[in-house]
Amino acid sequence: MTVPVRVEESIRNRIKIIAKEEGKTISEIITEAVERYEREKILESFNAAYAKLRKNPEKWKDIQREREELESFLLDGLEEEPN
Repeated sequence: MTVPVRVEESIRNRIKIIAKEEGKTISEIITEAVERYEREKILESFNAAYAKLRKNPEKWKDIQREREELESFLLDGLEEEPN
């Protein structure tokens, strides 16, 4: 189901140009733009949380220890393949 969306005329014109260049519909371009925006916001949130974590030395050491533990399991039980 589609619904009308009001946007500035200049934005509509830009979307039309992009759609034509990409061989897609206006709806497809808007959908892709929203999906990219959502992914960007998730990454920004993740990066902010990660930066906050790094500022806490105790918690950061815990993360580093956990990573070291996990890395020790990566090849657990696997033998090297002969060349």
